[in-house]
Parts: sequence; structure tokens; C-alpha cells
Amino acid sequence: VAVTAPDGRVHLFVRNAEKGLSTRVRDAVTGRWSGWRDMGGGEIQDGVSAVVDTAGRVHVYAAGHHAVHHWTQDAPDTDV
Repeated sequence: VAVTAPDGRVHLFVRNAEKGLSTRVRDAVTGRWSGWRDMGGGEIQDGVSAVVDTAGRVHVYAAGHHAVHHWTQDAPDTDV
């Protein structure tokens, strides 16, 4: 799943082979993608969702076996 932040960066999130969550970000100015970064999770099911809140922070939600996982930016324009 992908979401565009207010700063123009595109955040891409996927379930990885270890059933965790991985992300990469496309720079709004250069158009270049960052490398993949493992965000953990370990039990992610299908159905990852990403949203931007009214403060401009990206949130990611993913269902696990026994819980819903949630990642968010500490502040807009930072890593999730």
C-alpha cells in the first residue's frame, strides 16, 4: 500500500517474506526511492492500510494473529 505525505514523499509499505512490514520512500524532489527498511511485525496478515492524519503524520495499520499493529511518524516529514 502507498500513501503520499503532505511533503510530497510517497511512503510504500509491503508485507515481507518474514511476515513483517517493510517500507521505502520516494523523495518528492529527486524522485529517487530509498532502500527497503524492515519495520518488524513478524506476524502480519494481508491487508495493510496507510493513512495521513490531520496533523500530516503517516499511520500504518496491519492485522496480526492476535492484534492490530500500528506504526506512525513521531512528526510529519520523518520516517514511520
